[in-house]
Amino acid sequence: MKKLGKKLTVTLAAIGMSSTAIISAGLATPGMGLESYKFINSVKKQIDTNFAKGKFVIDGSSMVYEMIVNSAIKSSYKADALSSTNWYSQKEASPERIAEYNKFIDEWFDARWGQAIKNREDIDLNDVSMDLIKFDKAFATEFHSYGYVHPGISWIFKEGVAKDMLSFNLKNTEMYQEALEKQTTIDQDKYDAYVKHTGPGLNGINVTSSLGSYIVNNKVWFINIQRANVEYALNDPIASTAGVFKDKTLTTADLPDLITADDLYQPNFTAGIIVTAIGTWMLLVITPIVLIGGTAVIVTVVIRSKKDGQ
Repeated sequence: MKKLGKKLTVTLAAIGMSSTAIISAGLATPGMGLESYKFINSVKKQIDTNFAKGKFVIDGSSMVYEMIVNSAIKSSYKADALSSTNWYSQKEASPERIAEYNKFIDEWFDARWGQAIKNREDIDLNDVSMDLIKFDKAFATEFHSYGYVHPGISWIFKEGVAKDMLSFNLKNTEMYQEALEKQTTIDQDKYDAYVKHTGPGLNGINVTSSLGSYIVNNKVWFINIQRANVEYALNDPIASTAGVFKDKTLTTADLPDLITADDLYQPNFTAGIIVTAIGTWMLLVITPIVLIGGTAVIVTVVIRSKKDGQ
């Protein structure tokens, strides 16, 4: 019985150690990244509805092809980045930072579409829209927060994140307040009114000011303004004569309805932060204590067993 009791003690200690580590990692893993994943999937669904694959295809033989792709299509990337910028933030909207944004956009666009444009290949707006999602992720990683587009388990090891996660004033941290703002959805008309831009037109959209952060409102505005750009191309006499799209039978009747905030997933970043914070506490504080304590118990039992000749 004594030998059985020792084995049971070792087994329970091992189970406690492994369970704590697994639960800690499990809680820390999703983070804000899981909420972003759900949001992105809802955006993809709207893209496939608004810009169905093979429907709105820029004709490589069109007389205005280069103007459309180098101006209107490229401006989509700039509008995407600059409309999500908090123009009231000195840090985000400084001339130096805007220059960095434009450099990043130019390099991304050239890497993705440069050769296709050179070869005058047809360009499907569905492909452009899907690439914009990849661009969003890369842009957020570069200029915003790694945590919005990556698992919490990797995010917490970025500089300063663990400190915030372990803070008793977590809800007052800049990280939490920023996430709270991003997940908030305001009246769409109000948001749209604060996005200052030129276009739509053959030169696309040029954003000069925006409320930025409200992620759902921003994406609703962006998808709807892209629809407006397509509508312009279908109605403009020059564009119509030049035949922008591969399908020459397209009319405004083929355009989908405008989307609303209800059409997209409403991310709860702060809930993701709180769960990650609990996981961080367990992973960085509780788990080491349990591991040390469990190891001590196992070592003690083994030593006593050897002394007792068991």
